[in-house]
Amino acid sequence: MKSDFFKTFIKYISIGILSFVIMLNFTSVSFISYADTQSDYDENNRQLDNLKKEQAALSSELGELNSQLETFSDTLNLITERMASKQQEIDILNQNISDMENEKHKQYEAMKLRIQYMYESNEYSFMDVLMDSADMAELLKKADYARQISDYDRSMLSNLNELITTLNQNKISLNNDMTELVSLKQQAVSQSDNIKNLIAAKQSKIDAASEGIKNAEALAFEYEKKLEEEAAARQLEEIKQLTKNDEVINNTPVNYDTSDLAMMAAIIECEAGNQSYEGKLAVGSVIVNRINSPKFGNTLQAVLYAPSQFSPVASGRFAIVLARGADAECTKAAKEVLNGHITINALYFHMYNSEVDKGGTVIGDHVFY
Repeated sequence: MKSDFFKTFIKYISIGILSFVIMLNFTSVSFISYADTQSDYDENNRQLDNLKKEQAALSSELGELNSQLETFSDTLNLITERMASKQQEIDILNQNISDMENEKHKQYEAMKLRIQYMYESNEYSFMDVLMDSADMAELLKKADYARQISDYDRSMLSNLNELITTLNQNKISLNNDMTELVSLKQQAVSQSDNIKNLIAAKQSKIDAASEGIKNAEALAFEYEKKLEEEAAARQLEEIKQLTKNDEVINNTPVNYDTSDLAMMAAIIECEAGNQSYEGKLAVGSVIVNRINSPKFGNTLQAVLYAPSQFSPVASGRFAIVLARGADAECTKAAKEVLNGHITINALYFHMYNSEVDKGGTVIGDHVFY
């Protein structure tokens, strides 16, 4: 009898030890799997932070380069205007020189005609005029008149030559100014082109960072799928444990600022970005209902950052959307629910699964409890 008892005792002890070992192995496997996943989350978030910092730095540098480009563009426009004005001066000066040259030619031709008339006429010469003088006084008067005509011709030609010389000197000065402006324009164009190349390089890096952020968001979304499976099961258990007091929603208007609006819009985009507008309002309504429920935090931030409640917050995708800003429709839905447009009396939602979800209200891909 004692022997049978001892055998039975040993049997149960063995079964207990074996069960403990199996349970320990199962727990270890689960912990390792979760740790690896959490490690991936952390690494993804670290990369995301680095990408956002890089993108912010690049955007700042791009802003400075655009400011420099604008300055050079203004300088280039000013140089171009000065060149146009200088060219107009050169054109006017060339016309004046041409006019003076024509006037000089006319004066010279007129002088030649007078000389030819006075000294070379076969019928009547200047000497005849002098010899016809009645007396010496008249002779001197006529000779002085002839001298005055000659002095006038020489003075006119001299003045015209001086004016033409001055105009040509001014033309040389203007051409030098134009050459300098052309050089300045070439330098400005070259510097502008260099800045444009730098801008293109920075934009390329920003695009690469944006692509990295997009990939990080996609990876975070994949993580969420794993989290959502756990969250759905956990939610169903929490729903079973709800008491009447937990289900009380006091519908108190929510005070919010621009930061709250941005967070609400971001979580709506994360959870219901691909859903109908009705689905977006329903998700936002659940969050406002939680703020007004004694079971959850009484602020938007407290509700969103509560442990194990919203998988986009846990995965880091919420932070990505919050950083870049939610789309217009999600922002509109966020504003509506924060202003009191509550469309459903629910405290929970998750992806609808017909195999396990036997109650609730189905809207799009979600079921609400």
